[in-house]
Amino acid sequence: MGLMKRTGLLNQGYSLYMDNYYSSPTLLDNLSAANTLAVGTVRGNRKEVPKALTAKLQRGEVVYRQRETLLAMKWTDKRDVCLLSSKHLPTLTATQKRDHEGNII
Repeated sequence: MGLMKRTGLLNQGYSLYMDNYYSSPTLLDNLSAANTLAVGTVRGNRKEVPKALTAKLQRGEVVYRQRETLLAMKWTDKRDVCLLSSKHLPTLTATQKRDHEGNII
């Protein structure tokens, strides 16, 4: 919050992206209150992160929790990824793998 205040970027409608060292539900709530959206990976065992994000998932599975403007989600591909976002909605979009020529694999 201090860095965003000093640079004058709060209340400007920007989106902030961060890694798991900085992101927390409290920080995203504070940024959202200051008209700044945020997205960041988060450690699943971090304080205030929903317990649902500690569940073991199979490859391709997704679990999420949402309250007000904060979305917490976890998905598994090759490994687990936990994410916090005040910018996104919990929707899934089907994608397809393509080779370098654009053919569906």
